[in-house]
Amino acid sequence: MGRDILVDGYNVMKRDASFQALSAKSLAHARQVLVNQLANRYRHTPHQVIVVFDGDGASEQTLQDRRVRIIYSRAGETADSVIARLAALAQAAGREVELYSDDSEVRQSVSQQGGKVGSTSQ
Repeated sequence: MGRDILVDGYNVMKRDASFQALSAKSLAHARQVLVNQLANRYRHTPHQVIVVFDGDGASEQTLQDRRVRIIYSRAGETADSVIARLAALAQAAGREVELYSDDSEVRQSVSQQGGKVGSTSQ
């Protein structure tokens, strides 16, 4: 059975030297490289990968790139709160949740709901 893989996008990018270098040149390109890596890693699995970024738009934006769903939070809402909401919805629907972030608050929120947490280095 597939699970929801939640990725704290900018948290991953801030913690990895190669993404820091890419972000310095083009944040959009760095985001696309992360999405490409995730799509390649999970392409032969039944898992749904959801990457959440802090957005600056008035409304939440959801994009699809191959097997990866990309969400930008709406104005006034953090990526962390979107991740917590997605984890709660998945758990309520009976789906397993796995989070990749080094942010202690979002990790705690997801683990309290029964989700598994991993570090950005994983």
